[in-house]
Amino acid sequence: MGEEQRHFIRVSSRLTAIFKVIKTGKVRRALTKDISAGGICFVTEELLEPGTAVEVELKLPDRETPITFLGEVAW
Repeated sequence: MGEEQRHFIRVSSRLTAIFKVIKTGKVRRALTKDISAGGICFVTEELLEPGTAVEVELKLPDRETPITFLGEVAW
C-alpha cells in the first residue's frame, strides 16, 4: 500500500449534505462518510467526475444554520 498522503485526521461522521453541481445547477442530497479540516467524503447516487466544482451545504448537529462552502471533487 502507498504512504498516507493526508495532512489532516479524518473523522467518521454521518451528516446530511446538500450539494449543487456548479456547471449544471443540479441539486442533490448526500450523506457524509467522513470529514476533516481539509475536506469531506460524501456518498452520492450518481458519479461525480474529479474536478467537478460543487457548492455544499452541510448541516451540523450543534448549529441551527448550515455551513455553505465551495469545493471540488478529488476522487
